[in-house]
Amino acid sequence: MVTRLGCRRIGITMRVVEAEMHPELRDALAHDWTSYMDFALPGMNWMPVPNLGGDVVKFIDAWQLDGLILSGGNDIGENSLRDTTERLLLEYFIENGKPVLGSVVACSCYKPAWAESLQNSMRQPTLQHNTR
Repeated sequence: MVTRLGCRRIGITMRVVEAEMHPELRDALAHDWTSYMDFALPGMNWMPVPNLGGDVVKFIDAWQLDGLILSGGNDIGENSLRDTTERLLLEYFIENGKPVLGSVVACSCYKPAWAESLQNSMRQPTLQHNTR
């Protein structure tokens, strides 16, 4: 299947969880994603993207992913490896003109540099005039 945006393979980021009974962190993706993807994009090839930090772009290139979904699960700052992974993924996909979809948390936490400069410029005093 190919989406309207030309995606053949979509990657979905994973949260970081602590394994119960084991002193280690693991990547995880809720089981709901399988049924959601089957419903939303039937026949689409997708795969979980591990939190690899600086090596994640090599992973994306090797698997030829051309779309990305930023899943929820961890707050920004909770796990630096996930933060780095998702920041690099977002930069890569935007720079290469590939589509990105984010969950509510992902959308609200990641904003590009231009958004901050726009926000700062909106705080600047402006001329006000009446139009009657």
